[in-house]
Amino acid sequence: VRLLNELAEPFGFAYLPSEDIFTSRLDAWQRDKGYEAKYDTMTVGAGMVIDAFPVYFNYEGRTWLVEFWKGQYGINTGGEVGIYHAKGVIPPHAYHTAHFEAVSDAELPRICSCLDTAEETFYEICARHWWLTGFRMGVYTKPSRLRLATTLIFPEQEMALAFWEGLHKTGKPRSLFRICGREVSVRMNFSEEHGLIPGICRSVVLLWNRLLCRGFRIVTYGGQNGISILSASGMVSEDSGAFGRAMQTALQDQETAQIMSGQVKTWDVIEGLTGHWNMPCTFRLARAAAMW
Repeated sequence: VRLLNELAEPFGFAYLPSEDIFTSRLDAWQRDKGYEAKYDTMTVGAGMVIDAFPVYFNYEGRTWLVEFWKGQYGINTGGEVGIYHAKGVIPPHAYHTAHFEAVSDAELPRICSCLDTAEETFYEICARHWWLTGFRMGVYTKPSRLRLATTLIFPEQEMALAFWEGLHKTGKPRSLFRICGREVSVRMNFSEEHGLIPGICRSVVLLWNRLLCRGFRIVTYGGQNGISILSASGMVSEDSGAFGRAMQTALQDQETAQIMSGQVKTWDVIEGLTGHWNMPCTFRLARAAAMW
């Protein structure tokens, strides 16, 4: 586990063994880069086929952006939730050219997110974050089959209401959203529509990604987690007995310890998402949103 984190850290990620995903660090270098809409337009060229759902709203003299992504990121099935703001109020016609900065530590909302399909759950995670992500390596899934259910707990109820209004301005069905006090839940179970040429490009990249995933599974002997990936690559030797027990201990310890310095504690591996929290609101958690 430590080796996986050392390998992932320069890219702004860490390995979370409880969910078998790579997830973004709180202090990831991407935080300094912020966000611009053009980033989404370049994803297909980078080998990623994803659906994006941006939500803009104004609050306390600034335009804020909460964006949701899900799809196939090369050889990874994954999802993302990011929150950003501009330096001032941005008119709607300038949304697609404006630069947005990642929120500060004092502005971090608590985000609970669940990525799944009708047949499989890929992760359930929760943390105070500016960019909560999860990527399952070696898994291929069509973006249209993915469902990203998210609950954001904002610092103030007024901010939750402003975000709620922004959601309704997107034109998506209101049945996909729920609000309770400072908590807003969003269910992203839809895909974008694309023209003929963009649609062909996405299909070609998806086919390539599927082939890459098959190759990855062959190289890693069908490896199901990060440890087996390292073992197949020869970076660690998966001997029987002591190694297996050591890995099991490491996985258990990782549930209650910090993954890396600068990252939120344990990612609060959320038993809450499976229904074990006492929820003051019906739709407090992403798991509730996933069952709408």
